[in-house]
Amino acid sequence: MKSSSNLPSSGEVVYSKIAVSSFPSSEAAPGKLHALDGNEIVPPHKVRDFCASCGVRIIGCALGALAICLLVILLIRGHGDNIKGKLYSRSPIEAPGTSPSPASEAPSNFSQSNALPLYPLCNSTDEPQVCLEIFSTFPKKQSIAALQDLTSFVSKDALYKLNESYALAVTLSNGGNGSDGEKAALQDCLDLLDSAKDDLTGSITRLSQLIPNNDTVYVTKNVMNVRVLLSSSLTEQDTCWDGFDGVDGDVKDQLLKLGQRVGPPMHIALRFAKKLQDVGLSSLYAVHGHGR
Repeated sequence: MKSSSNLPSSGEVVYSKIAVSSFPSSEAAPGKLHALDGNEIVPPHKVRDFCASCGVRIIGCALGALAICLLVILLIRGHGDNIKGKLYSRSPIEAPGTSPSPASEAPSNFSQSNALPLYPLCNSTDEPQVCLEIFSTFPKKQSIAALQDLTSFVSKDALYKLNESYALAVTLSNGGNGSDGEKAALQDCLDLLDSAKDDLTGSITRLSQLIPNNDTVYVTKNVMNVRVLLSSSLTEQDTCWDGFDGVDGDVKDQLLKLGQRVGPPMHIALRFAKKLQDVGLSSLYAVHGHGR
């Protein structure tokens, strides 16, 4: 009897080169590796090569699909950013002497004869002559402008004059001149004017974000915010000047003389903003040649 050590262990496959004549042609092929039962066995290294090849193909397909998904996402985001840019990138009208905002220009088929006259608009304010003087500095090459741009323009005029008042207040404060009462009022005034500048700047920014195809509710809400910011800025300026009541001196005289120039354009801007909320964004005005 043969030793049991020569028998295959449990689960072990025994390979053998089998002559073709030992099996029917349907069971074995010449020179192939077969199990004892005659079934052809694929060598392990070929199985590994086949699996590796499949793995590479699967990974390649996955990476290709991921690349396509990323490309679609980028295209969608780019399209969304483009739309958002169109909605919110409208720049405020430039100050006198610089190029006007292209977004505020009238349509090419819109003639100046169709625009509303500026004179009645200015005449509806408490300072009609100041209003006309301010718009005499409006860019000459832009003869027609939307009401929101006129509101922005006069608000910028007010901001320019407010910055002058603030700069003078800083100079006077650093100089240490004036009575104790003037110094105390001046310190309070500096804080108030700083807040007034922020609110006025915020109103100009809000105006620049309005475009005619915005939702009506959005436009109405933002014009109301413009009016609130303008009113807040004006209140802070008035509180600053009121702080000098009962105080006399050169510091007060200098500051209030310059500060008086800010009030008129502020009131004009408020009046324009109220009309803007009433009539919407479609009104265009002939700025030069006031059309009384």
